[in-house]
Amino acid sequence: MDSKVGYRGFIRKAGIMLVIIIANLLDLLTGAEFLFRSMAVLFYIGLESLSIIENLGHIGVPLPQQIKKYLKQLSEEGKDKNNE
Repeated sequence: MDSKVGYRGFIRKAGIMLVIIIANLLDLLTGAEFLFRSMAVLFYIGLESLSIIENLGHIGVPLPQQIKKYLKQLSEEGKDKNNE
């Protein structure tokens, strides 16, 4: 394993936890029940799920055509934004 990649991953996960902690504090300060925290957690669940599905496609797991099309579209949009 590459230690730089592991370090980046650790920092990323720590950042996610920090965002969730801040969202929880916002819930406590505003008196909202699970509003900000739920939004943050669901966002990261969706993001990680998308990453898992993408990685499954890379290792050769058969995916439905609609999902492949959606992943290709997201990939192309990301490349377009990086080139701007």
